[in-house]
Amino acid sequence: MNQALTTTNAEQLPVITQVNPVASMLSYPAWLGSLINAVSRNENGMNVWTRQPEVPNALMPTGGQREAIEARCSQLERMAVPGPEKRALQAIGKLVGFYATGQLNESQAAVKCEVYLSTVNDLPAWAVEEAVNRWFRGECGDAYNYSFAPSPAVLREIAGYVSRVAAGQLILFRRILNAKALPPPVTEEQRAAIAVRAQEIIRNATPQDSHP
Repeated sequence: MNQALTTTNAEQLPVITQVNPVASMLSYPAWLGSLINAVSRNENGMNVWTRQPEVPNALMPTGGQREAIEARCSQLERMAVPGPEKRALQAIGKLVGFYATGQLNESQAAVKCEVYLSTVNDLPAWAVEEAVNRWFRGECGDAYNYSFAPSPAVLREIAGYVSRVAAGQLILFRRILNAKALPPPVTEEQRAAIAVRAQEIIRNATPQDSHP
């Protein structure tokens, strides 16, 4: 992160690494995990998506925590920009070169790289890199045969999924920053006082019998 933070070590978020960006992106401290649950799940753990996000007052982020989330949002916004093309082409070239057969000449390799690039040129280059690395590591699911290079469409599918993880996190973090604080739950003492007050209102509103 380029901008200086005044957050404590406990409030700062892990750096998004180039080696495994998605894993580092999804690694966050417990306080942030609690906020994510608060804006995306109800008390029963079910997914919810209300128009106005709400967070219990006790979980509302501190100044340092907000600063850390805002810094991460800025980083994720930069990561959403397509390209740069040269960086994506380098990752594609590595893929094509590794799976190249002995009959593949330089001209044919250039055509293959151009076709791959045309399918991912609207995606961020870091996501293309991660897609290629996941293919090399055999981490794209059991449906694929990693003895062969992925088709251009499959590479786009994997890179698109990777980039959507970052886009989803950006949406989620913005919801946290825009969330309003929920009032604290009503205590038993407060419930009892409300019940007493309600009875008084009803009693005072009831006409009293009059005797001549």
